[in-house]
Amino acid sequence: MPCPSTVALMHYPLILDLFREKYATSVRKGFCLDSLTTLRECGATSKGKWKQQPGLELAEKLSTERWQILRILEDLEHEVPHAVCDIRQNIQVDRKKGLTVAEVKAIMRVMAVRIGLDCYRPHSLMPILAISYLNRKQGRILQVHHDGKRVVIQYTKVLDFDGLEHHPIELFLRYYCSQPVGKTANKQKDSSSR
Repeated sequence: MPCPSTVALMHYPLILDLFREKYATSVRKGFCLDSLTTLRECGATSKGKWKQQPGLELAEKLSTERWQILRILEDLEHEVPHAVCDIRQNIQVDRKKGLTVAEVKAIMRVMAVRIGLDCYRPHSLMPILAISYLNRKQGRILQVHHDGKRVVIQYTKVLDFDGLEHHPIELFLRYYCSQPVGKTANKQKDSSSR
């Protein structure tokens, strides 16, 4: 999939596409995420600069748990290893149960692909923020990293996009456009460079 040109810039996050009719006045014509986040869609993962391996595809369209990574935002200069990705599914979920199989597969595959990229070798942590769209009316936010021993996954409850409660659109956008923070560099490489 080719990267958009600098003229085309970045597409809306899926959350805005889902509610364009309802919130059309809140998004100016010509709105672009470029002014809100330093991460971009044309990073090493999006460009496919990783060794294609069976089992590491960023979508499953033929299984019973269909899912797809819609986009991955990354730092084009590779200074920070953080990534933001959209995961799209079309399933009904039980609010009391944990993560879906598709969510776990998607974040693990993004993590495995990014760990294998040479440009991120100086980093021991590669945080991933996943915006998971379970269906057109529900979603949640996941924060994931590997601490050297295990994968740590933090996630919100399932949030409804429709209904009487406040729509979580603003929350999703705040996370989507957040700035990368935290120390991620390998300690050994930090001390050897001094």
